[in-house]
Parts: sequence; C-alpha cells; structure tokens
Amino acid sequence: MVRASENKITAAGDANLNTRMRPPFDLAKLPASLPLQQQLSKAQRAVLPHIVEQTTLSEDSLGQRRFCQELRIRMDWITDNCSHPHLIETIRDDRLRLVGRRFCFADADEAFAFKMHFG
Repeated sequence: MVRASENKITAAGDANLNTRMRPPFDLAKLPASLPLQQQLSKAQRAVLPHIVEQTTLSEDSLGQRRFCQELRIRMDWITDNCSHPHLIETIRDDRLRLVGRRFCFADADEAFAFKMHFG
C-alpha cells in the first residue's frame, strides 16, 4: 500500500531536480575547428571539382543513430585515406529539407576511391 506522503514532492526535492539540469546548448561555444555548413565561393569550388553525392545519407532515410554512424565512418575513411583538401556539404531539396551529403574532393583519385568504397 502506498502512502499519500510518499507521493508528495517536497520543496527540497524540487530544488535538487532543478540543480541537476544542464544549461541550454550554446552555439557560440562550438569549437572553431568543427566543420559547419558553409557556402563556397566559385574560387573555393574550383579547388574541389570532384564531387560524390550521396542522396540517401540523411537522418530521415537512415534514422539518427545509423546516420551518425555512417557519416562518422565516411569521415574516418577520408581522414585515413585522403591527403588533399576535401569538404562535406549538405544537400537540400526545394523545401530546404536535408536529403543527403555532397563530398567534394580536390583529388580525382581520392574521389574515385571514395565512390568505389561507399557507392
């Protein structure tokens, strides 16, 4: 049998609950080295002419956990196998929903190897 006094939350209990909450995420504190989405100029785009599009690499098509795993696998592969400049961009549809990723490479051989490895 449950007593009524056991179901009550005391003022001290509320205070403990609130002190354990983390502050909201602050985008201003993101490290500068984190690769964020950016628009490339024509000069920057000319340096990365070899593009591999993966239109099914998105959270909507894979789910959040699998998407994060697949993107991390690709990023690790690029780190291990590519020595030339590269960039990962998002692909959006006409309603600005994320539908995939675009991998841009400076070296044709690296882009080809990436395409062969990940399709």
